[in-house]
Amino acid sequence: MTIGRDLKRYYEAKINQGGEVQTMDRRQKRLMWGVAGLALAVCVIGYFAFFYPWPSSTDNSATVGTIGGVEKVNRQRVEPLAEQDVVLGDDQLQQLLQNEQIQGLIANKAFKRAMQDKAFAGLMADRRFNRLMADRRFADVLASKAWAGLRTNPDFAALLASKAWAGLRTNPDFAALLASKAWAGLRTNPDFAALMADKAWAGLRTNPDFAALLASKAWAGLRTNPDFSALLASKAWAGLRTNPDFAALLADKAWAGVRTNPDFAALMADRRFADLMADKAFAGRLEKGSFEALMADKAFAGLMAEKAYAGLRTNPDFAALLASKAWAGVRTNPDFAALLASKAWAGLRTNPDFAALLADKAWAGLRTNPDFAALMADKAWAGLRTNPDFAALMADKAWIGLRTNPDFSALLADKAWAGLRTNPDFAALMADKAWAGLRTNPDFAALLADKAWAGVRTNPDFAALLADKAWAGLRTNPNFAALMADKSFAGLMASKMFQEALAASE
Repeated sequence: MTIGRDLKRYYEAKINQGGEVQTMDRRQKRLMWGVAGLALAVCVIGYFAFFYPWPSSTDNSATVGTIGGVEKVNRQRVEPLAEQDVVLGDDQLQQLLQNEQIQGLIANKAFKRAMQDKAFAGLMADRRFNRLMADRRFADVLASKAWAGLRTNPDFAALLASKAWAGLRTNPDFAALLASKAWAGLRTNPDFAALMADKAWAGLRTNPDFAALLASKAWAGLRTNPDFSALLASKAWAGLRTNPDFAALLADKAWAGVRTNPDFAALMADRRFADLMADKAFAGRLEKGSFEALMADKAFAGLMAEKAYAGLRTNPDFAALLASKAWAGVRTNPDFAALLASKAWAGLRTNPDFAALLADKAWAGLRTNPDFAALMADKAWAGLRTNPDFAALMADKAWIGLRTNPDFSALLADKAWAGLRTNPDFAALMADKAWAGLRTNPDFAALLADKAWAGVRTNPDFAALLADKAWAGLRTNPNFAALMADKSFAGLMASKMFQEALAASE
């Protein structure tokens, strides 16, 4: 700087004035130039930081040369001074050196040690530092109370001396951060100031796991994600982050395992889960606590851990069932809920025969049969399935044997039976007390089992007789009924003579 050259010439002139001074050895000259360098630094710092008369909106004369006289720079200020703009004459230099503040600084041991430091000398010669010293804003910082407290703070001194700061201050990303508009707004934000002073932050910033998190690629991607920014700014997050239950969840060991689980990560990335979280009905269940109660249920936890469920939940048919309109209606049906809660279902669902039925191909065809669906919806069936006699029949060994009988199956498939079962007369016969007594009669049972009856019932003449009007009138005739009940007639019918006579007449 020009001020440095003037100072050098000043001391050269003083040194060459007397012979005694001219005969100085090299060591003495080096000492003298050290003093000259010291005075140079004093001039630079003192002149620009404390004494330069910065312009004011009012009168500057009363405050020139004092720290308190530092005022905000006017928008109409000219460009910062360059080295060639600062030229001090011999008188001005003398006045500066005679200033009490500068004399005190020259006598300061710490300052003397600093002047002998090569790094400090390099700083003094750095044009960027010179421009900084000429910047009014920097003068404002030096004059502030905050700086006065900070520069005497041992923690601040330790920070400046640390290796981490040495690396950070030369980092171009750090420089870009300090120059950014976002930082300019953040550093004056009272909430940010409160965060920096918080004990919790003090503990977190020294946590190695937190440091590893900030250095991770995942965080690097997340912090620039607009959705993440929107989440942090949302009301929902504002409420959640102060929720003690949320804090307890984050600290829970179980959560620590879940959050690193690849299946959980896949779930979080699944669009269907995102849709579920956004569903108002699901949100309503979460608010009511019904979902929370379900998650806490041991039985539900056991179901989730079951291997069979693991296979089922990945089954496309199961997924299609859950997505169907029919299921949507069934799952909200109170009768269905009551069925699932019933003891009967509890026993049935663990029954191996029931499991076998569900897996049977015949059932697979039956359950999709429209006639079966119509039967299930029929009021008559509704009454029959709750009838104790029907229940007793289903449990009866005779029925168990009959339902597996191929002849019985053939009867049910026969067209004649199809017509008979819808015949009102047949229905009346089935409801008749006489039939009720007859069907339990051992003689009737024996007759049905007799080979002779087997031949008669397939005889076309017998069928013609049953269809004959004369028979229709005869079977309701009381005299015929009396004849049928007469023991003498019964003996006659069993007589060989009578049977031979019938055979001869044929």
